[in-house]
Amino acid sequence: MPVGFGQGLSMVKSVQQNRNLVKKRKTAKENAEIYKLKETKNFSYNEFSKEEMEDFKEKLQNQKKKTQIKNILWISLGILVLTLFIYLLNN
Repeated sequence: MPVGFGQGLSMVKSVQQNRNLVKKRKTAKENAEIYKLKETKNFSYNEFSKEEMEDFKEKLQNQKKKTQIKNILWISLGILVLTLFIYLLNN
């Protein structure tokens, strides 16, 4: 279905170009063979004892509490400053 005007013609050309690109595309299996992605790499991880894991969790919980307190303080300070500013503008 050819379209003769400018925008329609460019649309048809774009669709045809995309269709041609799909034909040239390689499959994931071919890409894996090309780049040899089938090889697995062995990673070593440090194992934690139960005590270390509990200490780590406790430390994270304490950090979370501290950051929540800091966030609440900053928000309340911001609201206080904003209300003071609005109060001073109205008087």
